[in-house]
Amino acid sequence: MELIIKRWILYISGVFFLSSGVSLSILADFGVSPVSALAYALSLVTGLSVGLMAFAANILYLILQDCLNKSVPWKEHAFQLILSVLFGLFINLTLAVLEFVLPPSPGLLLRVLYLICSLFVIAFGLFFLFSSKLPVLPYDGLTYAISRFFKWSVGKAKVNSDLVNVTVAAAICLSFLRQLGSIGLGTLVSAVFIGRILGLFMNIFGQGLAKWLVKTHREKPGQIFVDGQ
Repeated sequence: MELIIKRWILYISGVFFLSSGVSLSILADFGVSPVSALAYALSLVTGLSVGLMAFAANILYLILQDCLNKSVPWKEHAFQLILSVLFGLFINLTLAVLEFVLPPSPGLLLRVLYLICSLFVIAFGLFFLFSSKLPVLPYDGLTYAISRFFKWSVGKAKVNSDLVNVTVAAAICLSFLRQLGSIGLGTLVSAVFIGRILGLFMNIFGQGLAKWLVKTHREKPGQIFVDGQ
């Protein structure tokens, strides 16, 4: 029971940090990460909240998973749906709080600082999510589905899914806004550095977090992470 509680603490904390990082990247206004690109593009076009559009995008990713999977993992989908709801709510909450707390109309240096901070906060959120060993975001679930369907490595599937997501988001923004909107330098920076920062967190904090998780459980610390993430 204690292990389950610890995993849920990591899970919810991870969603919070992930959404906070996304909100920071939005305020930086250099373009958001590939994972959030479609949701933010839909928000810019429709005028609806980023959180609501993030939930809508995650529903789309769940449907695409079902199209690629041979069977529908309902239990995993339920977890992913819960995560999608939390992610959307936390994005709206953290974005509202940060807009209230942080200075309006930040200059270039402050925007760069927001972008850098967003990379570390997003990576920290992903570190907690992966460490919880609970199902991941629908976007990451779609990456695994693509990997299995096309018999690609997870890395290759990740690159291709990011590329398609960014291309669709850019096409939507160009069609309706006549500008790239959610896509920019920050998108490229996020794609290059978030994975590296995540790996750094795992190397520094992974074993310590694993020991905390299994302190009263028989699992070995090395079993905390899945698929080498």
